[in-house]
Amino acid sequence: MSTFRCEDHSIDDLRPIRVIIIGAGPCGIISAIRLRQRIKNVSIQIFEKNDNFGGTWHQHRYPGVAADIPVMSYQLTFEPNGEWTSMYPSGQEIGDYFKRVAQKYRLYDLAKFGHRVNSANWDHADGKWRIVAEHDGAEIHDEADFLFNCMGQFNNWKWPDIPDRESYQGTLMHSANWDKSYDFQDKKVALIGSGSTAVQLLPKLQPLAKHIDIYIRNQMWLSPPFCSDYILEKNPELADSDFAIFGDLARQFKDPDFYHQYRKGMEARLNSIHGFTLLDHPVQTLFREFMTKSMETLPPEIRSKILPTFPPGCRRVTPDTGFLKALVQENVTLKSQEIEKFTQTGLDEDDYDAIVCATGYNSFIPPFPIMGLKGDLRENLPQTYLSVAVGDFPNMLMITGPNSEVGTGHSMIVFEKVADYAVKCVAKAQFEHIKSMTPSATAVSDFMTYLNTYFTNGRTVYGEKCRSTYRSGNTEGPSTALWPGSVLHLLRTLQEPRWQDYDYEYLNKDCMFGYLGNGWTDVELKGGDTAYYLDDIDIPALN
Repeated sequence: MSTFRCEDHSIDDLRPIRVIIIGAGPCGIISAIRLRQRIKNVSIQIFEKNDNFGGTWHQHRYPGVAADIPVMSYQLTFEPNGEWTSMYPSGQEIGDYFKRVAQKYRLYDLAKFGHRVNSANWDHADGKWRIVAEHDGAEIHDEADFLFNCMGQFNNWKWPDIPDRESYQGTLMHSANWDKSYDFQDKKVALIGSGSTAVQLLPKLQPLAKHIDIYIRNQMWLSPPFCSDYILEKNPELADSDFAIFGDLARQFKDPDFYHQYRKGMEARLNSIHGFTLLDHPVQTLFREFMTKSMETLPPEIRSKILPTFPPGCRRVTPDTGFLKALVQENVTLKSQEIEKFTQTGLDEDDYDAIVCATGYNSFIPPFPIMGLKGDLRENLPQTYLSVAVGDFPNMLMITGPNSEVGTGHSMIVFEKVADYAVKCVAKAQFEHIKSMTPSATAVSDFMTYLNTYFTNGRTVYGEKCRSTYRSGNTEGPSTALWPGSVLHLLRTLQEPRWQDYDYEYLNKDCMFGYLGNGWTDVELKGGDTAYYLDDIDIPALN
């Protein structure tokens, strides 16, 4: 015999719900804004290991750190900024923008800075995520109904996998943990890396150092600044100038209509080149010919070492911000051999005053245990459901999880739309009194089948052999970073959640419809418009 009794509340009586956000970068900022905007009776706590908002744009202070796409596309759709000083502004300027956004939306009262999370554990009996953080040596405990993982890809940086690093007695630094006090003037320097960070660093260090050996073991495609073709098409008067600087264009961006149309045209262009990622597609062929031509000016001994045999896009294409020019200077030597070991004075047989490692990150892998129903998240990734959730990890949503990056287009719109998806999950759980929601094993397995097939079916450039961060540093296998499709394909997929792909447990163990309450609505019990449905009628158009 059923023990169920109708609960004594209206259907609109939303239960209190709490969300913990780990990370105060763009994804954490967007998530907090949308949660506060769209969820009633919600409490939000942001944990951030750094001392302010901004994420990678606050933490990364190496010389040359900057946006590599035009900044109109690297800001929030609902917070346009007409005060940028450059088309590709510095990391600090971008960080300052996100701090202003956080200030405007009163997020500082939600954040605990200098709080490094040490563990997150799902308590299934209570339906809670339990967090342990550390601040000034003290242990901080907190709990929430939902956990938003907003740590991003550029959080858990890594040293190069080279033996005897501890033996080196000179100055050793990673680009993600920059020592601004070090003076590179007249020093002999080793720079390790061939990604976008090394490309930005070399032009800044080359004029200072006595000599730089740059270690590049991977071939690399470089391009002109992203969207420069569109900028010059719209503003041909900038052809003979440094079009990275707004100049007179800056004042025009203060006009909302001009800004909107310029951004819309640029993003339409960005979103129309998905063919770049497909083998033998005309767009891929065009880009390969164009970039090959731009790199043909290099001396043969350098070109032979870095010009790729694999197609553009297999590794991330990096915009050239002075790298190629710096690479051919007399005080720069390209070394393409593998480094065998650190020594007390340098690398292998070479001595250096300083060694700079631009060697990337353990992307997507948390630096602390996140324990779900059956184990640690670090042992489950990159197995995900649509990049936003993981099997056996209830009530956990990832903003920029594995396979959420896009090969063309830009990431900011992805951050916004994934956050929208995550907020919808919280809203559903709150309204329907759901204790836990977890993607089903079948949904996870089928998504991974689709993803692995997409990347290994011989259609995309990502299946070609190259060492890539898209594959977590491997030379073969499916991508662990990229979405299996275009940016518009991702947005369409996540437009509305497939609720049938989740397994649910309800707070009312006797009946999933306990949330229906006592049969009343708030407008009847508390007063309001009891014919509200007549105010917004959807009238069909006649064909």
